Amino acid sequence: MAKSPDIHFLLLAAGESKRMGRIKQLLPWNNTTMLEHAINEALQSNVKNISLVLGANSEAILSKIKPSKVDVFINKKWQNGIGSSIAYGIGEILKVSNPEAILIGLADQPLVNSAYYNQMLTKFRSDEKIMIASQYEKSYGVPALFGSYYYDSLLRLKGDEGAKKLILQFIDRLILMDGSEIHKDIDTIEMYKEALNSNN
Repeated sequence: MAKSPDIHFLLLAAGESKRMGRIKQLLPWNNTTMLEHAINEALQSNVKNISLVLGANSEAILSKIKPSKVDVFINKKWQNGIGSSIAYGIGEILKVSNPEAILIGLADQPLVNSAYYNQMLTKFRSDEKIMIASQYEKSYGVPALFGSYYYDSLLRLKGDEGAKKLILQFIDRLILMDGSEIHKDIDTIEMYKEALNSNN
């Protein structure tokens, strides 16, 4: 029987929810919160380990949520942007392990489920240069999986440079998955209500 690849899941939830006007990680979703839903979907997937990066409102979030089976990292420089949270999370993971690949997901994409993550994992072939990303209408993004070849580049991300910068840089190596059905970042109350409707 083939050995399961060692893939680490990095869940990003460090943002301030500025456009939302409230802590979106704690918004209700499927009888829980949006963040707990994202954690549950990750736990139900076939990844080996899960790390969560919090930043803004981390104390308020952790007073409501006690994630088990998940390593929690607090990015004190969350205001520097998503690139900062990715680089910080990757750095913390690599301090204690060296997974074959790291899958990056967002807590504010509640329509992404464990089946989608597992689809992505099945495309991984223990190749350090493999990179798998989600394709939306005219763009690429997360969830995205990066083989170990890309760790140094991920560690150098900063500011608002997200995974898309890396995807475009190495686009000739890219494997795409259709993410059009699940690509709904929740940034405003209107987007939240729309996503709730599409989830019913």
